[in-house]
Amino acid sequence: MSSSGVVVKVEYHTVGMFYTVRGKRLSDIRSLKNMQDKIMSVINAKWKWHVVFTFSPENLEVYFGKHGEIGSALTDCVNKLRDKFWGFKYFWKYEEGTMIFCKTCDKKVYFVRDKKREGWVFCNVCKSPIKGGELPHYHVLFDFLNRTIKCKKDDLDKRLKKIRSFKGKVLRKMEYVSAKGVDMVEVDFLVKRFKEIDLKKLIHPKSWDKMDWKRWFAKQYSYAMNKGKSRIELLLGYYFFKKWGNGIAHAREIMHYMDLKKYVKKDFYKYTESKYLKPNAKKWYNSLNVDFAPEGEVQVEWEKVLETIGMFPVDEALWMVMESKDAMVDYYNGLGKVGAYIYKRVIDDIKSRMFDEEGLLKKGDYLAQKRLDDKYGK
Repeated sequence: MSSSGVVVKVEYHTVGMFYTVRGKRLSDIRSLKNMQDKIMSVINAKWKWHVVFTFSPENLEVYFGKHGEIGSALTDCVNKLRDKFWGFKYFWKYEEGTMIFCKTCDKKVYFVRDKKREGWVFCNVCKSPIKGGELPHYHVLFDFLNRTIKCKKDDLDKRLKKIRSFKGKVLRKMEYVSAKGVDMVEVDFLVKRFKEIDLKKLIHPKSWDKMDWKRWFAKQYSYAMNKGKSRIELLLGYYFFKKWGNGIAHAREIMHYMDLKKYVKKDFYKYTESKYLKPNAKKWYNSLNVDFAPEGEVQVEWEKVLETIGMFPVDEALWMVMESKDAMVDYYNGLGKVGAYIYKRVIDDIKSRMFDEEGLLKKGDYLAQKRLDDKYGK
């Protein structure tokens, strides 16, 4: 046993016939799967835009120190957008990368940012410079075409007048009584797709026709990150950049269903650390005007088929889980989940028990690490 005294509870899955360790990442995996299902089951929106809002190092420190939580930044941005895109829908996920792979140390480590070079960080263990290191950011899906608003029945005429000013077409009006006993109306309406001129006027309302747009586009396309983007994507990204005000904003148009599946699979199913978030803070959410299809039957939670084997040192727990890898992957693949991803998260969760906040092995766990290296290689 490692002299640090770190032990973990190992359990045996009696159906899948594999060893596992429960941890915070597994609860996040269930949450992420739930989020994926919700995104794909929305019935009154068509996600046409995927936007990434990234904090700059300076604004991250200022905003976090001012509000004590990151969520306020996105709320401020969304409130600004509501003034122009009344009744739009959105679905967001917060993400941050607090660890990065160091070639010198040959493992994932915590890092500190290089303030002199944008896009570079230093390994917290050996201080080597590393290119990369993600800043905290939001992935946001938007629907600006299919709008939904709720209002008091007495305010309906005023709201319909505003909808007509947007050149919106009313699709549905549904009356209901709120929990407070107030007569309410929910209105679904459709507006036109963005055109270049619409976005130019949004960016520079009073001087859009005086701008040298040819020169502006040439400058935007000179940046490597803008290669392959459409002019509409560049314009909307720049508009978001101004409204966000906390760093970079990138916009991508979702052209078809397979595009959406790609984004949901790639960007909405990654576990994220939460160094800057308060405990139990939301990592994903959606606007309240989004409706979901009825949920299917709830599957039996997999924890109910777990049998406790005992408490084991970290390295022994890893051996047990690694030896039953194939059974775990096959079991979760059979449930329609990504078995290899879940297995990796279980392994990462066990390994994280061996390291402190600086990414260094806890005292006494060097022997445990050596035994792992001898058995499985680095």
